[in-house]
Amino acid sequence: WYNRDWKSFTGGRQLSLFDALPQDSCPESTGQATAFHTCLVVVPASLVHNWRNEIRRFAPRLTVTVYAGNHRQELRPFLQQSDLVIVTYHTLRNDIAYLSQLSFGIVVADEAQMLKNPDSQLHQALLRIQGKHFYALSGTPVENSLTDLWAIMNWINRDMLGSHHFFRKNFIKPLQQDPESPQKYALQKLIAPFVLRRTKEEVFSELPELTTALVMCEPTDEQRKIYEEEQSRVRNYILDKKDTRDSLRNDFMVLKALIRLRQIANHPRLVDGGSTAGSGKFREIMEMLKEVVETGHKVLVFSSFVKYLEMVAGEAAAAGWKYAMLTG
Repeated sequence: WYNRDWKSFTGGRQLSLFDALPQDSCPESTGQATAFHTCLVVVPASLVHNWRNEIRRFAPRLTVTVYAGNHRQELRPFLQQSDLVIVTYHTLRNDIAYLSQLSFGIVVADEAQMLKNPDSQLHQALLRIQGKHFYALSGTPVENSLTDLWAIMNWINRDMLGSHHFFRKNFIKPLQQDPESPQKYALQKLIAPFVLRRTKEEVFSELPELTTALVMCEPTDEQRKIYEEEQSRVRNYILDKKDTRDSLRNDFMVLKALIRLRQIANHPRLVDGGSTAGSGKFREIMEMLKEVVETGHKVLVFSSFVKYLEMVAGEAAAAGWKYAMLTG
């Protein structure tokens, strides 16, 4: 919450997530219609469609502009005419020279742990965004150290926790030496008026059932050719057999061929280590993993083939991602 004079309209108490503020207690409430302000929502690329769909579901009257794509410059005249603008972190960083000239009413950073590095270009870009109120949404506001918390709070309420050097000296170092030092409770008291939490116990009964998404992947041209050649070879083998169907069910060559087809569908390199053919499925998996990692989440990858996991691990290492692999 960006307003510093919070005691005047909260009564000095900690708000819950669903507390409603009285109309006459809002600092901008004057009994007259308030000025129109566009709201800006900054999200990871993987959440753009989810935000747009949820807005259509819960607030269908709002006008929404998704500022994205190669032709997004054409959308600029409509940004301040929309109720809400959705932009990805990557686009905001690239277009900050333009976006920093605009003024927004509410600015929301979803998956706000993306801000945790105060020296990053992304963090510096978000500091340049002009707005009246700032909100950060995160399930993991502290991932590595208290610097993550400082970075988010510094964006929400500038300088409330002092400079990074001051915070490191007066909070991080004392708490590293003694986690139960007085600074712990001083920090909790400082940030409490600006933090709205829902604990696991509060939301447990509302959690949805397991969601399964089936993603269809088209093979590359080379991959499709290799698959069809293997499929034809197996088909010819079966047609040439004079044995009964029952004996084919126990034929080791047929079983081996089915496994090879599965492997080719994953990646041709699983059956031919020297193959230069690509894989549509492997490409899709790496794109999905990239989105997950960029949003600060963890992911489990399962495969029946150890070699396939080794290929994923190789790409993860090349991208600089931390990973652990369990086999056997």
